[in-house]
Amino acid sequence: MTYPDGGHTRTMATSDPTKARFELPPDPIAAPMARRHLRGTLDGWSEPTVDDASLMVTEVVANAVEHGDPPVELGISVAYGRACVAVHDANPALPSARALEEWGDDGGSAGPPQPAEHGRGLFLVSALSDRWGTERVPDDGKRVWFEVSDSSAPGARPSGGSPQDVDGPCDHHGHGDERD
Repeated sequence: MTYPDGGHTRTMATSDPTKARFELPPDPIAAPMARRHLRGTLDGWSEPTVDDASLMVTEVVANAVEHGDPPVELGISVAYGRACVAVHDANPALPSARALEEWGDDGGSAGPPQPAEHGRGLFLVSALSDRWGTERVPDDGKRVWFEVSDSSAPGARPSGGSPQDVDGPCDHHGHGDERD
């Protein structure tokens, strides 16, 4: 899909410079495009944090493209060394937590019961993020979001507090299936 500007994504204007929104094509190319947008937004953050966030956005966007309905939208909010990454699609069905159920709440120390090609994305998001969640958006599909923090990021608050100690970019999201 090509948008009127000739590109494959459409940047949506926001009035807040700490927030960015991108409409992604409902195509496998959406995941690498989302990684590029995320890496640009997290410029100056530590490489391990950006790598983890890139893996998570790849998983969540791939799920939205494969199982959701267009449009697929990526939102990134950054404040105080914390980033909230949210992926919205028009399908109201929440993603399956099959991987979390199979791997257990112990972080997967026992591993999956058998190798699987699919179903590990939410497990990775749960393992790598500070917190994450899913929510239905009334009359508009669903949103899957995750939050990461980096004490060395530009604008980060002094270390010593947990990500929940201050309001952050994901605090406006519901807590339906949130996991800490």
